[in-house]
Amino acid sequence: MPPILSRYLRPEVISQLERIEFRPRGLVEGNLAGGHKSPFHGFAVEFAGHRGYVPGDDIRHIDWKVYYKSGRYVLKQYEEETNLVAHLLLDASESMEYGSRGTSKLECGKQLASALAYLILNQRDKVGAAIFDSELRVTLPTSNSIAQVHHMMTAYEGRGPTGESQVGRAVSQYAAKAGRRGIVVVLSDFFTDLERLFDGVRRLKFDKHEVVLLQIVDDDELTFPLRGMTRFVGLENLGERIIEPQRLRDSYLRKFNAFLDALTAGAELCRADYFRVNTSLSLTANLVGYLNSRPTGRRT
Repeated sequence: MPPILSRYLRPEVISQLERIEFRPRGLVEGNLAGGHKSPFHGFAVEFAGHRGYVPGDDIRHIDWKVYYKSGRYVLKQYEEETNLVAHLLLDASESMEYGSRGTSKLECGKQLASALAYLILNQRDKVGAAIFDSELRVTLPTSNSIAQVHHMMTAYEGRGPTGESQVGRAVSQYAAKAGRRGIVVVLSDFFTDLERLFDGVRRLKFDKHEVVLLQIVDDDELTFPLRGMTRFVGLENLGERIIEPQRLRDSYLRKFNAFLDALTAGAELCRADYFRVNTSLSLTANLVGYLNSRPTGRRT
């Protein structure tokens, strides 16, 4: 296995992914390749041309306009499309640099996005990807080639945490170019303007995309266990302060939990899925936890 692949996808993870299936909530466009239920029947959706009718062909695909003009029976043919199109948007802003146990939130996001891409591509579906901070920085067009995982990892290798996070702006930018409906997965800590975030989510929902918000958090952010005089270095241009953490713990946890509640409630109002990823857990535990949390019913 090439070094770049083993950094993000270990063999034991790949073997577990082989046994997992990623299903969309409802109908997806396309019909033949990926095995998901489609609103189109018989053939896929990209028209490619005609061929002559052969006894035994499904008469539903006869082009009756051609018949009325020429008296010939011909069938409409279509380019085969994959059913599911997944777009994986990774936040690479400075706040994603934090990591208390050797793995930053950004590294966790890279690993999780790579695993999801492998899982979806292994089903013969399509994956597109993007990296953003205050705006989109890298965009990879959708592909159903397993080489897309390598392209993503190469892009990840070239992007460290930079700039402030404006998730809503980046999501809105991506919505303008996302194309036909699919699943848009945003991997971020969502330390951003939530109102603008949900404006972007609503834009995606208007275009009939399923939206998944995977919030990546460090255990320190959830429990604030710090003790003793501590120098806090503010990411995203927030400066530095030396503070006794225990004096702030109650106030911090109250505000942080209120932020989590607002994010959860906003996702519910926008009818987007929300799942919290903890960097203290293994990649497999986070991935399986998310997949097990996915409702099977349709949400529009």
